[in-house]
Amino acid sequence: MDANARSLIIGKICPTCQFKYSPELDRCPDDNSLLAVVKRDPFIGKLIADKYKIVEILGMGGFSTVYKADQTSLRRSVAIKILHAEFVDKPDKIRRFQHEAESISTLVHSNVASVYDYGVLAEGQPYLVMELASGKTLSAVLAEAKVLPPERALEIFLQCCEGVAAAHNKGLIHRDLKPSNIVLLQAEDGSEHVKILDFGLAKVISGDEANRENLTMTGEVLGTPAYMAPEQCMGTVMDMRTDIYCFGCVMYEVLSGKLPLIGDTSYEVMHKHINEAPISLSKSGPAVPPRLVRIVSRCLQKDPDDRYQTFEDLKDALMGVEPAITSEIKTILFSGSNVKLSKKKKLLKKKVFLSMWTFMLFSLGLVGLLAFEHWQNVQKIEIKKQYADKISSYDNGKVSFDYPATFHTPRKKEREAAIMKHFERRDAPDVFFDLKHLNPKQYDQGLEATAIDQRDKTHKPYQHFVEIKPIQKFAFGKDKLIQGYDTEFIHDQGEAYRRERHVYFGRPGSIWKLKVYYPLSEQERCEKAFDIIFNTAQLHDD
Repeated sequence: MDANARSLIIGKICPTCQFKYSPELDRCPDDNSLLAVVKRDPFIGKLIADKYKIVEILGMGGFSTVYKADQTSLRRSVAIKILHAEFVDKPDKIRRFQHEAESISTLVHSNVASVYDYGVLAEGQPYLVMELASGKTLSAVLAEAKVLPPERALEIFLQCCEGVAAAHNKGLIHRDLKPSNIVLLQAEDGSEHVKILDFGLAKVISGDEANRENLTMTGEVLGTPAYMAPEQCMGTVMDMRTDIYCFGCVMYEVLSGKLPLIGDTSYEVMHKHINEAPISLSKSGPAVPPRLVRIVSRCLQKDPDDRYQTFEDLKDALMGVEPAITSEIKTILFSGSNVKLSKKKKLLKKKVFLSMWTFMLFSLGLVGLLAFEHWQNVQKIEIKKQYADKISSYDNGKVSFDYPATFHTPRKKEREAAIMKHFERRDAPDVFFDLKHLNPKQYDQGLEATAIDQRDKTHKPYQHFVEIKPIQKFAFGKDKLIQGYDTEFIHDQGEAYRRERHVYFGRPGSIWKLKVYYPLSEQERCEKAFDIIFNTAQLHDD
């Protein structure tokens, strides 16, 4: 053994009795067992990139080791994850690492551990410098508590949803969501704050060519078997819904104290993720609110199409869960002034009363909203009365709506030429409604882009063009199911100013343009007519 190798040995240990001995001994004095070598990590005390001094090991995984380090220039502690050389050993993987590291470093969110820096050591091992999240991992919390009450779990879940949603919006998929990658920090007000670790690192290691050969590596590359989605287990295409499944496994474990699917080997667990449904949370032991049971069940669907499609959707569902009033909250709510409360309970009492006031304000707002909606319905009824026996219907098989019959049909020949392509109703040369199906070859770039293109190329050249409503999202039709964009503008047509309102809806390659065109003197009448169209329109599938 050379001097370098010998300098790394800090002691020896007996595999039988676990006693530690000096490096000079070869056998245990008590049972004569051969002693195992205990080596010092070669990075401890080393200066990386001339500014990060490695202090100690924080953890070790299948493809990396995490160290605590001091950033000497800023006098702060950071976490440095050094990837094992065998996983990133080729130029194309180094390029992938750089690309992913750059993407991860742009992700700034309070619920995601920030990446400050990255690089490659002289030995060829890539490293990431990250925010040091000094709290407890969720896995450590579960090791002590086994199960978390739904109220506490819900707060953690909501913060996780916000962090993952922010990453997904940047195109980053985690691929390895699990309790050990979720850290719980103590905020100044005593509440728990979530930090998610290791975004995008699974892709750095495995890339997009995820195949079955990767799955032999104990799941550490593509994920952890206990939390892997069926598509991960099969080595097929993954997307953001893969993280939904992984997080469903996390929620299941947090609420039940058990993994959703268990097996003796990694392959057995992966086989179950592909073919077997977990036992319902309602039968897993601890009491879980029924709605939360349904939410977790949907996250764990085998087909990605059957899960929530985004973490925003999942968060909205979770926010609808009403936590049960615990005995502790009852005690706080109904405690007299003579009852002494702990600091934590006083804080909880404040939160409870704040929640009650928030609920009251929300209720008042809801009552106001319902009253306004009732007023709107009354207005619509009045409009319908005004146009009684003056309403006709239009349906070309793709778009249907009601319109004022006072806008009579143009010449027959003109109408026949418009069938399936064009609708037009006018009662004067300068007042008309118009529905056109735009050329699919010319307008296949999307609704907003089409609206902008029409405005810039077709309408802006008008004399004295003034846009009074910029292009913006607009929902209309029965139950507001049609999503589109609308805009309004005024222009000079020589004799008088005209006003136009345009609405674009449909989908790329099949975009419809509905407009009303009238002199300013006809504004009120035309807006009422337009209101009828908007509240009755339906877009039928092709």
